[in-house]
Amino acid sequence: MKPIELSLRKCVFPEFIFGLGARKLAGSYARNLGIRRPLLVTNPKVRQTPWFLDVTQALDATSAEYFIFDEVVPNPRDFNVSNRPLPPLICIPTTAGTSADVSQFAIIVDTARKVKMAIVSKSIVPDLALIDPETTHSVDFTQSFHPFHNYVST
Repeated sequence: MKPIELSLRKCVFPEFIFGLGARKLAGSYARNLGIRRPLLVTNPKVRQTPWFLDVTQALDATSAEYFIFDEVVPNPRDFNVSNRPLPPLICIPTTAGTSADVSQFAIIVDTARKVKMAIVSKSIVPDLALIDPETTHSVDFTQSFHPFHNYVST
């Protein structure tokens, strides 16, 4: 019987803060990470939720000058992203079960070739995930396979 060769792998995970009201810690954790001018990246629907106001109030309490980009689209295309160094990243997930807040994978649509491509990088793993049950929604059957899809697509 031939021996199985196992190679070493490194898996990177963010720090997790889990619990009701975790989103309200965004300001203090941003300050701890040295983030002075946070960029809040969201979509118009999430921006209208009451808990989004909790996040901005948490940043206001630390006198952070923040900016809001609310034009995120599902299934981002290649022209929606750019290749540049990433600043510290804090994620507040809005969908439970997709693992987007802890993953080192991103799926982007290549519009020229009309295919989805995977970006695999430790640099897209957030520094911190504020996981608040009040901000997350359950996933449907299809969404529950997203983490598996990321794994097998690479």
